[in-house]
Amino acid sequence: MAGDWIPVRIWLHKEPEVLEISQATGRSVFEVRGLLEAFWGWMSEVTSDGHIMSAKCQHDVIMLVSAVGADEVFWRAVEQVGWLQLGDGIGMPRFEKWLSKGGKRRLMNAQYKRLERLKDRKETSRREASACPKNVSKVSAQLLTREEKRIDDDDEYTGTPTQRGAKRDDPRASVDAWNRIAAKHGRPTIQGLNQDRRAKVRARLKERPDFWARVLEEFDNLNAWARGQAFLTFDWVICPTNAAKLLDGNFREKSAVSSPPPESEAELEARWRETHPSYDINGKVIP
Repeated sequence: MAGDWIPVRIWLHKEPEVLEISQATGRSVFEVRGLLEAFWGWMSEVTSDGHIMSAKCQHDVIMLVSAVGADEVFWRAVEQVGWLQLGDGIGMPRFEKWLSKGGKRRLMNAQYKRLERLKDRKETSRREASACPKNVSKVSAQLLTREEKRIDDDDEYTGTPTQRGAKRDDPRASVDAWNRIAAKHGRPTIQGLNQDRRAKVRARLKERPDFWARVLEEFDNLNAWARGQAFLTFDWVICPTNAAKLLDGNFREKSAVSSPPPESEAELEARWRETHPSYDINGKVIP
């Protein structure tokens, strides 16, 4: 119906929804990924609007099992994370954006425009480099490489790491670090960074290179009150004053302070004699 290809993220098996499905069904994340890709491919072929009607509600899961595989437990878990709709046939949320003909056309146009922009910038940089002396041309070539990487960062980033070995201060690495913390502690994940977020993340990492490791440590030790609060989100954490409060341990579970063991009667008597000496008739201290 909508072509023989579907868009899939490289790191799909690390998405929080996939991890949740894996935990609920006991299947590996790679098995979950394969079944999801088969389901999306099937929907792309058999429907043009993301919805398949069935005679009875109970036939929805039976149809999925027959066409794609797995079992009812798996498809109920997919429904639970919001990637499937059952009850009035089989429905796929956001089908129009990702799997319809129009959605795929928009994705291809966006990719084409990105490549065109990259090509134009390369040509401009090469023309400028060719007009400069040889020693300047080397510098221009280095700047071109950096510019290509920046273009890739700005245009391709969708919230999951697509580069091998992302740098510590790379905003993509920070998004991945936060999403791991959020998945572990039930906080909202994020899909990307705007200009304001990027600036705050870089500032926090400049202050503390181990910023996200410390945030994870603090979240692992949140007190009962903080665990029930909804304000502990990504945007709250990266604000300078809030980050300082969190890393100072203001929201930690306070352990009971152990008091020193009580003194014995002999120790109390010895300390009393030290501070209250006795004197004989000649004015000498009585030991």
